[in-house]
Amino acid sequence: MGYYGNSPEPRFSVETGYAPNQDEFEFRRQFVITVALRLTEITARAVPPSWK
Repeated sequence: MGYYGNSPEPRFSVETGYAPNQDEFEFRRQFVITVALRLTEITARAVPPSWK
């Protein structure tokens, strides 16, 4: 996925004929969910900087 030229819309690019099976799709879906949850946990535990 990326932005090309002056277009505000993202474009998606995949290899011709690419079609993930159910196991591949589920693995990737779980990966994205796990990363999102871990980033949320890190953010929640982060100590904000002390600006004085």
